Amino acid sequence: MAWKIFLPLIFAVSSGVDAQPLKVSPEAQSALLINTENGAILYEKNADDPLYPASICKIATALFLLEGKKVDLREEVAASEEALAVMEAHIRQANIDGYPPYRLEHDGKTLYLTPGERLSVEMLLKGLMIYSANDAANVLAEHASGNIEDFTKELNEYLVSVGCQGTYLANPHGLYHPKQVTTAADMARLATLALKNRTLSDWMAMSSFQLTTSHKQKEVTLYHSNKLIRKGEYHYSPAIGLKIGYIERSGFNIVAAAEKEGRRLVLVLMGCKKIGPMFKQAEALFEKAFSESRESRTLFSEAHDSFSMRVAHTKKELRSKLRSDVVVSYFPAEELALHAQVHWDGAALPIAKGERVAELRLVDEEGVIHYAYPLFAVDHLEESFFYRTLAMWPWFLGGVVTIGALSWLGRRRRVSL
Repeated sequence: MAWKIFLPLIFAVSSGVDAQPLKVSPEAQSALLINTENGAILYEKNADDPLYPASICKIATALFLLEGKKVDLREEVAASEEALAVMEAHIRQANIDGYPPYRLEHDGKTLYLTPGERLSVEMLLKGLMIYSANDAANVLAEHASGNIEDFTKELNEYLVSVGCQGTYLANPHGLYHPKQVTTAADMARLATLALKNRTLSDWMAMSSFQLTTSHKQKEVTLYHSNKLIRKGEYHYSPAIGLKIGYIERSGFNIVAAAEKEGRRLVLVLMGCKKIGPMFKQAEALFEKAFSESRESRTLFSEAHDSFSMRVAHTKKELRSKLRSDVVVSYFPAEELALHAQVHWDGAALPIAKGERVAELRLVDEEGVIHYAYPLFAVDHLEESFFYRTLAMWPWFLGGVVTIGALSWLGRRRRVSL
């Protein structure tokens, strides 16, 4: 008879990797540099402070349109008068609550659309993400949700659903509104999601595109506002896209991504005073990170480390070992903060030598598993003599009762005769 045993699920083991944050000092009010593959933070400065996003919020707008609203890129959309309505910036901002939050300002970037003009959703999205056109944001929002107010409400619900707790958007384009704020942490999260969308990531890496509209305008070449991906003074070859933004109250903001030797990083700088130094600081931060050499550390050894657990119905411990070393590879600035846990399998005695009995996992602070290694029994393990004997008692007692009953029946039969 095999006894079923249920061992404790988790047994914590002391282990971890200590990060060495990058020694840099950007002049931005807020900054965050992360590895998109594992979420490791390489550098952080006031990353949860709420600040005005300006046009970097268009990343959220485009992501929601593609992932949340599932817009058809081939569909043509007619621009309405309401979506294109524009006014003097100083008049709008002097009475900000007296006008719709999405009202356009005369000095903002637009595609110069006119009421009734038709463009494909794809052209509008490229205008939004590459050229940073405010009118494209309004036209797309109205098309996707019927009106811009409903779109903005749905957009904020979407932002909460993807974990952006410090962001509230009053409009889809980023023009000033006192309630409209985001954080570097939220923008890094959105950038990571945007880079996973193949269509969006391809557009954001384009230095320019040909705007094709209806008969009211000729075809025109429009250039990306992120000069890290354009040929010129600030060009940075590992850069792969995303956006910049500016309004007077926000200063210059950038959400940038770069990739080198398979390592993809996202950088957010917010509240920079000048655009040129912002691009230079972005490049310097990326280069500081990419200059690191990958390191390796053996956390657990096949030869020297074992993991034990008391098992019911036996006097011996269940000992387990690895069949390979646990080696963690990382860059010094990446804050892995890994912890080791042993997850024991449910097992039935006897346990054979070499049988898998547990799994050693290295997890981060959110419980995400980064490494997993099986553990195998070192020795044969079976029930102790006491429990083996105890296991026989039901059969023994059953036999005694059966014999007694048969004997009693035999005596009764003889008496009757």
